[in-house]
Amino acid sequence: MRRYQQAKAEWEAFDPTYSRIYEGWEAGRPSMDMIHWKEFSFRDRDRFARVVDLDAEWENFVAGEGKTWGSPDPETTKARRRAALDSVQAFRDAEANHDRNSGMDEADRRAEELGDRMYDAEWALMYMPAPDRAALLRKIEKLLKVEDASTASWTAEAVAQTIADARRLLGDA
Repeated sequence: MRRYQQAKAEWEAFDPTYSRIYEGWEAGRPSMDMIHWKEFSFRDRDRFARVVDLDAEWENFVAGEGKTWGSPDPETTKARRRAALDSVQAFRDAEANHDRNSGMDEADRRAEELGDRMYDAEWALMYMPAPDRAALLRKIEKLLKVEDASTASWTAEAVAQTIADARRLLGDA
């Protein structure tokens, strides 16, 4: 329990710093409006802006000339598409620079590290026998916590350990 409490305290101490960095990051975040969207068919803009392989997108576009698209002036059409893809890359570069310069990259790394430590410590508690009824209650509350109108799925091991704790601490009913 001490390991979990320490990890939770570290997270809670870091949270105001993370929130401050996040607010500054959000305020100065590059806008996807810099992307030339009119050159692309309707897509998931967030995914396209951040994930799609732009080189493959270009190769597919060029290979589709006369097959999936046509134009009275194909060179101008290709130039517009190339400029649009370049605008996506410019957005990605601006966002990466902003993440780095705002401290968000480092804050995200730290938050992930602290979150992982808290998660690992919490699961270590779930897998070990509860020493008393208060610990059993914490486990049951964790297992039955309702989020988004349902409870989460848990490993068979965590559920079995909690049931074993209940039998041991409460007796077979």
